[in-house]
Amino acid sequence: FTVENTAHLTEDEIVQRLLFRDRFDPSKFGLMLFLPNGYSIAVQLINRMSGNFLLKSIGGDAMSTDDLMYILFPEDYFGKIIDETPTIEEMQEHVRVECMPLPPDFQKGDFEKRVTAIAQAMVDTYTDEARRDKFKGQLQNIVDLIFNKLPPNTENRVYWNNICVAIIGETVGEHDEYGEDGKKRLVELEGKFSTLKAAMEDRAAMKS
Repeated sequence: FTVENTAHLTEDEIVQRLLFRDRFDPSKFGLMLFLPNGYSIAVQLINRMSGNFLLKSIGGDAMSTDDLMYILFPEDYFGKIIDETPTIEEMQEHVRVECMPLPPDFQKGDFEKRVTAIAQAMVDTYTDEARRDKFKGQLQNIVDLIFNKLPPNTENRVYWNNICVAIIGETVGEHDEYGEDGKKRLVELEGKFSTLKAAMEDRAAMKS
């Protein structure tokens, strides 16, 4: 991923590069932020995807929707990956897994150098409060950009329903990880994004 290499990708090509185990993985927008110019790359990719295509990619599969949660709660991004202060080796392995499968013509030595650079950036971000705050801000901006592009739920109910189920599961579900903070985040999201609020209300009406 470089600014130049991603400048002219089609929607299908973007999704192909963001697949993980054959499903679209929105959490990779978070991983991108550790690349040189990673924030610009992530913004460029999102801007090149239409709202309908983005919604279908994120909401079309339950696992893809779950992956959205990694970036939806930026204060806990690292908490979903690790249990304590990460080592460079742990982060290297995380990056390797996220990048599989590799292109057949990729040079292993070059790949390992890139993995180490990203892993070190992740460790540095985790252990430095200022860098962490900057990362959270960029991740929040990425989420805002995604949700601002998603179309109303009238003709896309199935996709929106997957998104709503994932968010509710994280914030107020049976296996609640976020407690009151998660509920506050949900209220904040609904207040910021009218399409999400409408989808939540539509889902509640269908259940009643």
